[in-house]
Amino acid sequence: FPYQIWTENYESYAIQRLRELSQIYWTLFYDNFSIQRLIGGELIREINNNFRNFVNGSNRETKFYLYSTHDGKIVSILQAFGIYNTFLISPGTTLIFELHENQTTSDNPSDLFENYFLKFYYFNETFSDNGACEVFPEKFCHNHRQICPLNYYMEKSGQYEPIDIRYECGIDIHHLGTKINLSLMIANGILLVIFILSLNIFACINYTVKSR
Repeated sequence: FPYQIWTENYESYAIQRLRELSQIYWTLFYDNFSIQRLIGGELIREINNNFRNFVNGSNRETKFYLYSTHDGKIVSILQAFGIYNTFLISPGTTLIFELHENQTTSDNPSDLFENYFLKFYYFNETFSDNGACEVFPEKFCHNHRQICPLNYYMEKSGQYEPIDIRYECGIDIHHLGTKINLSLMIANGILLVIFILSLNIFACINYTVKSR
């Protein structure tokens, strides 16, 4: 019986200490642009593509998207948005993006995103009835305190979207390089053709002038 009390007390103490270490780890490790881009960037790109597809009219049928992921990806997105509250990511943690259309703006905006804004909600957990807390990623929404304009959000969040995740993670180190080399070869070929055509045109002009 004494040993049972000792183990229960020590177990609670150990769990509390591990929680504190986890909070420190998540706060420091994920507070890095490269980590946020590599771990959370693909999901950010997926969500942003949903916004793009809705705004440009290519997919207005789907009204709701649901993604399930790991705690590391959630905390990396929260850190990227500047809204991480240092709490542990519990099972059921939920981050909600809401796209709203502003009906009072122009029907023909120069930027398709101008008529839209975002709202964000964050549940630390869904076991209680506390509900969601509306959060505001200031660095993605600039000085707008009431709404987050979609055009400004897309501009700022785009830097977290990886171009080639396999290359950036070091899995396929030649993949992106091959694309670049192929593009350079095509560009050089086009320049060579233009150069040869220019020489022929110049030669024809000289021949015409001399003939006169």
